[in-house]
Amino acid sequence: MSSPSSPPSILDVRDRRVERSLARGATALALFVPWLFAAPLLLQGMGSILLGCLTYAGLRHAGWVPGPHRIARIAWLTDARWELTTSSGEKRYCELHPSTRVGSYAIWLRLRGAEPTRRDHCFLLTRTDASAEAVRRLSVRLRLEGAKGPARAGPARRRLGSSPA
Repeated sequence: MSSPSSPPSILDVRDRRVERSLARGATALALFVPWLFAAPLLLQGMGSILLGCLTYAGLRHAGWVPGPHRIARIAWLTDARWELTTSSGEKRYCELHPSTRVGSYAIWLRLRGAEPTRRDHCFLLTRTDASAEAVRRLSVRLRLEGAKGPARAGPARRRLGSSPA
C-alpha cells in the first residue's frame, strides 16, 4: 500500500526507447529465424513474413510498439492504485503485480488490471524513458513498498539444491 501522505508518482512514458529497441530486435529476429532452416525458398519467405507479423502484432498489443493503446502516462495514486493513460486518452486502473522487479538501472513494472476483463501491463523503465529523477523516486518507493508490503500469495520459492518438504 502506498502511503496516503506521499504524493502521487507521475511518469510521462510516451517515449520508452528500450522497449522500442527490444521490440525492433525481436521483430527482426522473427523475420530472420525461418531462413536458418533448410526448407524451400517459398516456405522460408512465407514463414518469415508470418512470424514477423505475429511478433509485431503481439508487441503492438502489449503496448511496446507505438499505437492507439500505448500507455503514455503512469501515475501511482495515494490509495495504492495505478492509473494508466493511453495515447488516445483512455484511463485504466491497475494494481501492482508481485512479480515487479527493481534493479539499479531498470524497473520491470508489472501491473494487473483492476477489472477482471482488463489485461496485465508490462513496462521496462529506465532512466532514459522518463525524467531520471521521477524514475529514481519510483524505484525508491517500489523498494520501500516491497520491504513493508504483506507476504505475497503464490507458490513458495525454493533455493536451488534444496529438497522439497
